[in-house]
Amino acid sequence: FRKQLYFVKDYEAYFYPMSSEYILAENSYNLGMFHICSGQWCKELIEKKFNAKAVYFQFPIDKAIYYQRKRTKQNKNIVFFAKPDMPRRCFEIGMGALEIFNRLRPDVEIILFGSPNLTKGNIPFKATIRNIIPTLDELAEMYSNADIGIVFSPTNHSLVPYEMMSCGCPVVDLDLNDAIYKYGN
Repeated sequence: FRKQLYFVKDYEAYFYPMSSEYILAENSYNLGMFHICSGQWCKELIEKKFNAKAVYFQFPIDKAIYYQRKRTKQNKNIVFFAKPDMPRRCFEIGMGALEIFNRLRPDVEIILFGSPNLTKGNIPFKATIRNIIPTLDELAEMYSNADIGIVFSPTNHSLVPYEMMSCGCPVVDLDLNDAIYKYGN
């Protein structure tokens, strides 16, 4: 090989508390490889923190699937990418915010999706639980019918907010870690 490349999808060290795993993950960026980063946020972080060479690419969106469709739902609704099994998606913060919102606006349907671990037992307010959406087409339809999509990405973002935006759904995220790199100015 002429050059070793490191594909960086997210800043893996942030997936762990300060521990051996954190230190080993963080040190992987010091191996002298050229970094190809998923999104500008990872690139900026790797360059600043490790003085390493990096480039980035924007998240690819399949426009044949994710486009704004004709709305078929009449009621106002919020969709929340709710993943209690994935700490970096800040499930507890989202649930706390939606519980307050639900008290103020009980007329707005709250739809939770993204995990098979969502049950009525761990939801403190009335919500529609969709768990895992069976097809990408159904997912795009849900986004096109949503008034707001909530996707928390305290590390690198996922494809979900871009897919939502491609379907005409405004996205709410946390203002953390140079969020401007995630969504533009």
